[in-house]
Parts: sequence; C-alpha cells; structure tokens
Amino acid sequence: MDRWLFGGKIWGEWTYRGRNLGIYEFAHDLNRSDWRLIHKHEEKEFTECKEPMGEITLPNSFPIPPLQILFAKKACEKAGVPFHEEQKRAPLKLCIDPEFQMLTPFIKQAEPAKKGTSIYEEVDPKVYLDLYGKEPPVKVEAWNIGPASFTPRFSPADDVKVKPQLSS
Repeated sequence: MDRWLFGGKIWGEWTYRGRNLGIYEFAHDLNRSDWRLIHKHEEKEFTECKEPMGEITLPNSFPIPPLQILFAKKACEKAGVPFHEEQKRAPLKLCIDPEFQMLTPFIKQAEPAKKGTSIYEEVDPKVYLDLYGKEPPVKVEAWNIGPASFTPRFSPADDVKVKPQLSS
C-alpha cells in the first residue's frame, strides 16, 4: 500500500458468514472505504459468527413444464423414439453469480428430496434467500448467456429428422 492507501495489494484471510474461504488477494477489489483493520486481540470477537452459513444443496435436475412434456412426446412419436419417464426431467447446470463465485466449493448438487411438477415445489427458497442475508439485492443484472437455442433431445442417433435451431 502507498502511504495514502490509494493503491497497492492487500492479502487477508476471508471469512464469509462463519466459513473460512482461505487467503485472498484483494488487489482488484481494493477500495479503502470497504475495509477496516482489526487489532489482533479483537479479531476473534469480530470473526465470531452466531449462525454460520450452512451447506448449500441444490437439485441436480428440474421438472420440465407440462406443455414442453407434451411437445417432447409429440417429437418422440414423430421421430419414432419411445418416451421414458426420466425424460420428464432435465439436468440442472449451475450458473453461479460472480458475486458468489467464492462459495463454489460449498455448493453441492443432489437428487431432490421431493419431486413435483414444478421446481418451486422441490426447492427450499430459504437456501437462496440465505445467500443474500436479511435484505435481497436491489440491483438486477442482465443475463449474458448468449442467444437462445433449441437442441432436440429425442431424435434417433442414426437418422436425424430434426435439426438444431438457433435464434438470430
């Protein structure tokens, strides 16, 4: 750090809601108003957490909406492929907000305990709300995942009757 505390690098032991995230270099996130130094004798009291963050368990799949199931059955029928019950669910690939990227080691995926026809029946909203704390964020970001695309899931391997479609 320079003597005016405007630039430089700083390393610290990062504790987030009672979970130790290890040593972190705060060089690119450094803003003097965001940080304060804690004396060594006050450190234990400052980092003590009465309610540490629990494990974040998210489902590894989600139910496909009923209309999409109907379309999938029609596509299977058209392609000559049998429709199975396991095709009523789609795999869930997590896209973690950069704000919570440091929590990736604590986020686990598992088979949902109860299965339903809606993702809202299967997921405990408390898991998501606990990430933000007592106040939900007011800043809404646009999702930058690229253009929409459709990939047929039920076409036979040897004779492709349905081709993938991309939005322009």
